[in-house]
Amino acid sequence: MSHSHAHWTQFQTMLDDFFSEFSTSGSAAEAWRLTGMIGKTVLESLHLVRCIAADLSDLHTPVKRAARILWATLQAHRVMGEFVTAEFRNDPRVAPIVVLHLLENRVSKTEVEVLTARLKAQDALMAKLRKDLDAVTSKVAARGPAKRKKAGEEDDDA
Repeated sequence: MSHSHAHWTQFQTMLDDFFSEFSTSGSAAEAWRLTGMIGKTVLESLHLVRCIAADLSDLHTPVKRAARILWATLQAHRVMGEFVTAEFRNDPRVAPIVVLHLLENRVSKTEVEVLTARLKAQDALMAKLRKDLDAVTSKVAARGPAKRKKAGEEDDDA
């Protein structure tokens, strides 16, 4: 019984941890989608071994029914133990989901190059604007306080 509780606690912790990790690099919706797909894979794997106890109609004695239920329960513990041992993310049933997610959400090299070129153009524009601002600041500073006041008074009279 304690293994069952530990397994489900670790499953819940994995879901929380994966969501937190995935949401830092993407949207919350995408993080939930990926986390949900991983959770679904774990639950489907457990279903595969537990479903043998779903149909007991072919067993006529209570001992055989109990044996099948016990066998399915033990198999579910084994499968969940494999996930826990592999820390979920390293399990071979989870790896294809992460790889598919990375493939679907990758950024192409061309897109990165386009964005890099745009960033360089913006840097050049910022450098030019900074140079122009420095030139204007130097001209204002060169005029001195008296000239600035006089210029301000002329603007008020106009």
